[in-house]
Amino acid sequence: GEHIPTYERIFKRKDGSLVPVEINVELVRDAEGKPVHVQSVVRDITERKEAQIALEKLAITDPLTGLYNRRRFFEEAERIFSRAQNPPFQLALLMIDIDHFKLVNDTYGHLAGDAVLLEVAKRLSEGLRPTDLLARVGGEEFMVLLPRTLLADACGIAQRLVDTIYQPPVPYDGLEIRVSLCVGVATLDAHVTDLDQLIQRADQALYEAKNNGRNRMVAWTETS
Repeated sequence: GEHIPTYERIFKRKDGSLVPVEINVELVRDAEGKPVHVQSVVRDITERKEAQIALEKLAITDPLTGLYNRRRFFEEAERIFSRAQNPPFQLALLMIDIDHFKLVNDTYGHLAGDAVLLEVAKRLSEGLRPTDLLARVGGEEFMVLLPRTLLADACGIAQRLVDTIYQPPVPYDGLEIRVSLCVGVATLDAHVTDLDQLIQRADQALYEAKNNGRNRMVAWTETS
């Protein structure tokens, strides 16, 4: 027989539900080479498709919080950054650290630490706009890219996030764990030519926030 390349289609069942299928087709010829008939095998590949989707999701998300991971953040951030490199440069970046997170783990245990990370991720997500790009990029580190956002608005968003995390405390196993954030804010201007420079500015502002007592946001300035 003569194999025709395998292809995939979506079939509709009698109940209206859709099912992905793989179709293998073979053209059978007689002794003179004339096509006699076509035989095909249709295979339900729902499980394979679900596994593929799960693997793709795993590759781009943080398994604990469900937020984008570092790799996915930078892929998306580069794309957004490239579209914002013209006046009025409406793009801001927040670098976020949970204050004294090691102390939470050491005092209450790693399960409590995970509970804090989950709650922080939830409150950050709820405090941002649908167009904002949020990711967990390290142990207790998060980043947010804010499209179409100038400095004053970025600072307002950052302060709101700081306030939202600090109050109320995070409940865990009958306890109330007080959590606070440091946030470094940086915005795009004509002197920033790549994403790394914007990150460096936000990192400097974050360092300043930590040195100024934590539980606060600081915006990058020329004197930072």
